[in-house]
Amino acid sequence: MRGADETEFGPGQPARAIAKEATPGPLAPLYAKAYPGAWTVFDLRPLRREFDRFGPVDRELERLIFGYDLVVLIPEVTASSVIQ
Repeated sequence: MRGADETEFGPGQPARAIAKEATPGPLAPLYAKAYPGAWTVFDLRPLRREFDRFGPVDRELERLIFGYDLVVLIPEVTASSVIQ
């Protein structure tokens, strides 16, 4: 499992974290290079300089590269406390 996401909270919603599979989708190239079981930080700035050499790139990944300076992949996330 790549992590857990907290469900939306509010009337009729569970008040606890629900583990679910996180689909890497456009982040698949980053997940492939991530450290197994550890936090991984990617500096995206160097990718901008080399972007034209990559060939076809998923549109969402392109937005990420040009929209943010870094990405942090966290392999497992759990809620620290129940949201009331």
